[in-house]
Amino acid sequence: MVKTPEIVFFDKVEHESDQNLQKHQKEYCRENEVFAMTRIKLAKLRNNRYQMNGLPYIKTGKSFLYRRKDITENINAHLISPKC
Repeated sequence: MVKTPEIVFFDKVEHESDQNLQKHQKEYCRENEVFAMTRIKLAKLRNNRYQMNGLPYIKTGKSFLYRRKDITENINAHLISPKC
């Protein structure tokens, strides 16, 4: 009887890395996503980075990432609750 070689699938490994990537993408966002969430124009975000103002960011290579937590904290800091 001839024994066939065992085939190894890497679906689980790829799936785990996909989950880590999705988690990473949920935790951080790029400047165009910041614009979509806050309506702060890209030029303003870039100018704030140049002047070291505005939202905290992470620079990775040529990319800039913003933590969603910082964005929501910034939005909540500007929340106005009128008295009824």
